[in-house]
Amino acid sequence: MDPPIAIVTGANSGIGLAVTVALARAGHVVHAGMRDAAAPDELLAAVASAPLPAAAAVHVLRMDVGSDASVASAVASVLAATGDRVDVAVACAGYGVIMNVEDATVEDVSSCMNVNFFGALRVVKAVVPAMRRRGAGRVIGVSSVAGLIGLPFYGPYAASKFAMEGFWECCAAEYKALGVHFIVVEPGPVATNVAARIQMKRSPPGDLAPICAAFEAKTVRSMMESMQSADECAAFFLRAVTDPTPALRYMTHEGSAELLRTKYVDLDGAGVAAATAAMSAPMSEDGGEKKKEEEGGEKHSE
Repeated sequence: MDPPIAIVTGANSGIGLAVTVALARAGHVVHAGMRDAAAPDELLAAVASAPLPAAAAVHVLRMDVGSDASVASAVASVLAATGDRVDVAVACAGYGVIMNVEDATVEDVSSCMNVNFFGALRVVKAVVPAMRRRGAGRVIGVSSVAGLIGLPFYGPYAASKFAMEGFWECCAAEYKALGVHFIVVEPGPVATNVAARIQMKRSPPGDLAPICAAFEAKTVRSMMESMQSADECAAFFLRAVTDPTPALRYMTHEGSAELLRTKYVDLDGAGVAAATAAMSAPMSEDGGEKKKEEEGGEKHSE
């Protein structure tokens, strides 16, 4: 029996690299998409660190998900080599940006959307026709907890991931009966080189400065302390590929799942608004959050 064929974008580092290695070790032939195909050293070293099953392999594939022509050409080359077959496509390429809406330019938001949403869309457009013809396939998108809950200062990034979530959910309904499964994997904080490079822009308007500082001190620090490894995340992607009846969503981080449970029973959004506002609430001098006194409330001293 021929090994399954996979395409993974963003395979040169982070989650994409970990997913590529996990799929290869599970017996796939993986076409590892990356913008700079001349620099796959980290990926090849990871692949070489343990023997692969017979017939499994990793092939480096030049692909810039920000370009229609690059994605179409790269996927066409794989389909030509495999007899019009791709079993799994994983859109891992990502672009992270954290900033206040007043700092963010339209170009900032557009760049984020072009990679995180339109880049994934380009992959979908390239692989799905072949999957539909074969009546089988799985298209996996890397979302985020920020694609489900709007976090302070994550506006551009959250917009791209909310878009992916909605698009994937629509496609899942359209293609399930044809044997093509659309799946999103939703990591929480992940320790990758990309995560290390993401920094909040530090020049918000004066009124927002304490809110920004509180978010960095409380929420960003908490995220850093609870990060998963890329390999831990990759295990969920492998489940999405191998589960006989895959779910629409796989969430990798239990802390994020707890926040999401609030949203799904919060029909007017008040609970989520309170939880996310608390993430960036300025601190008082004694280290507690500043809170407005309720009207008519009484102060009590101990």
